[in-house]
Amino acid sequence: MQLSDWRSRNGLSLVEFGRRAGLSHTQVMRIERGLSGISTEAAKRIESATDGEVTAAELLGISGGVSEEATPFELALASEARALGLDPNAIARTAVEEAVKRARMDAWNEKNREAV
Repeated sequence: MQLSDWRSRNGLSLVEFGRRAGLSHTQVMRIERGLSGISTEAAKRIESATDGEVTAAELLGISGGVSEEATPFELALASEARALGLDPNAIARTAVEEAVKRARMDAWNEKNREAV
């Protein structure tokens, strides 16, 4: 869910929500409009202020691919990747596909070692 949608649905102004989340109203506005990056800490504050309806992962641009147990470093790294125009989910998907392909080849080679 988008933060601005959540705020509207709950009837909170930028100032009111900023107080609730411990952020400035300017920072909330810039986050909503995508005018600035968001820190892991701010994303977690917003998630807490919305009782989890707007998640830190959503705010950081992570949809799947990062487990709920992701460390702050992993969340920040994914956020930085998004800011650089990279898609962490696509990168992760490609890396998993390549790892599976290598593991299949290794297993085939091992199974057919004598024949090769």
